[in-house]
Amino acid sequence: MVPTLPLPALRRVRLRYKTVWRKIASPDEMVGLSGWVREQNAVGIVPARITPEISRRVRHIPLPGLHDRANRILPVIARDHWKPDAWFVPDTLEHDP
Repeated sequence: MVPTLPLPALRRVRLRYKTVWRKIASPDEMVGLSGWVREQNAVGIVPARITPEISRRVRHIPLPGLHDRANRILPVIARDHWKPDAWFVPDTLEHDP
């Protein structure tokens, strides 16, 4: 059986989402929205709901720069490629003048 809403509640839901969706003007906006969805999915919010308000808010968030991206990837590299014996090569000690 499908749950139904009484008519006044259904009208409130429809009125709540009557806002106009703005077209995505540039690839940078799409990248920002995609990154926001990826971050939401990473913390367990699946599916991430994009409302017009969230779209406007995400549009004003600056895209991550090189420093931000490096800060995100360095812990992953350290965790996945950690080799305790790889900090020096033993043969170089024998051939060091």
